[in-house]
Amino acid sequence: TAKHPFTPEDFTQAWQQAQRIIPAVKGARFADAFNGMFAFSVDGYPIIGETHVRGFWVAVASWITHSGGVGKSVAEWMTHGETEWDMRQCHVHRFQHHQTTETYTRLVTTKNYREVYDIVHPAQPLTEPRNVRLSPFHARHEELGAVFTTFAGFELPQWFESNRGLLEAYSDRVPDRSGWAARYWSPVQGAEHLATRENVALFDLTGLSIIEVSGPDAALYVDTLCSNACAVPVGRVVYTTWLTPGGRVKRDLTVARLAEDRFWMFVGEGTLPQDLDWAQRHAANFDRVCIRDVSAAYSAVGLWGPNARRVLEQVARENVSNDAFPYFASRWLEIGPCPVFAMRVSYAGELGWELHIPIDSSLPVWDRLWEAGRGFGMVPAGLGAFDSLRLEKGYRLWGADVYAEHTPYEAGLGWT
Repeated sequence: TAKHPFTPEDFTQAWQQAQRIIPAVKGARFADAFNGMFAFSVDGYPIIGETHVRGFWVAVASWITHSGGVGKSVAEWMTHGETEWDMRQCHVHRFQHHQTTETYTRLVTTKNYREVYDIVHPAQPLTEPRNVRLSPFHARHEELGAVFTTFAGFELPQWFESNRGLLEAYSDRVPDRSGWAARYWSPVQGAEHLATRENVALFDLTGLSIIEVSGPDAALYVDTLCSNACAVPVGRVVYTTWLTPGGRVKRDLTVARLAEDRFWMFVGEGTLPQDLDWAQRHAANFDRVCIRDVSAAYSAVGLWGPNARRVLEQVARENVSNDAFPYFASRWLEIGPCPVFAMRVSYAGELGWELHIPIDSSLPVWDRLWEAGRGFGMVPAGLGAFDSLRLEKGYRLWGADVYAEHTPYEAGLGWT
């Protein structure tokens, strides 16, 4: 139990200080007193929801102060299939595989205990463990002076010190920061943002995950699961949402149709475990559908900016003109001898492509793109520019701008 007998000797000094600071509490009597045990998960949030054993629910790692809200949410979830409050940060299926190891759990929960009442900067990365998961492009990032942060266990560039020279051209357009706002930040992020807007940049999109849907009923399943019409012709891409029973946004995602009986659903790596659980639970109603996580088989890069097409034309065997490869289209390209699944979509709000690469071809494709881009002044860009570009464009970020407390219309996504 998390409730233990009260030990007055541990409370006396704190109580004396409290009465000195707040005289009004002097003489107050306590209706109850006990010691509550801290319970920490690796991200500090409770673990709540139905496990993979149907009908077996858990509600653990919750403090006594949270128990009323936990009980309310579990009751709603069991009864209605959703909760009033978004539970993504408490979801039992939110953890990556590495987060369930004993070594990781001990390191991170010990830190959580030490920092429980600290003011932690929202951009502060983990200090340990690091280098748990590495992008296939990690060595290239190091060569380019990447300053790394962590995302879903991956080491990903926040910005590149090799781009510091860009500040000569852009410093007057990058607002300065100081103090708290300047921590874990560099003006180079702003320069990378502007270089993408005005020229072309290459982004590591390792944080994207792919849920593959295949089988004779794949089109019916995807069309049923998603709010937008996804049974589109092969080669088309759709931006859409998953909705809760009450019509609120469970997740926004991109869906590509690769064949009559095969789709890829692109979601964020940070929420992949619970997204995969959602997809598999709904697949139980379809006899001829197979759901697979194929994320580990592919890497991804974003080639974005006004000159993105000029770079891609240098390396792709196929025609990538606007007429031949329109917006929200997808197809397999050959970059050198390597097959690459290309989608003409852009989270940066500029011309460009997401390129999904078989994992063993990752570096050859990166190197060919990099060599071709040098002639156009292409730069690498990190997560800082990635986020500010989508903000400037007005693109939503699930978990920040929209989550399961909003309907699509409230989130400005009614068209999905």
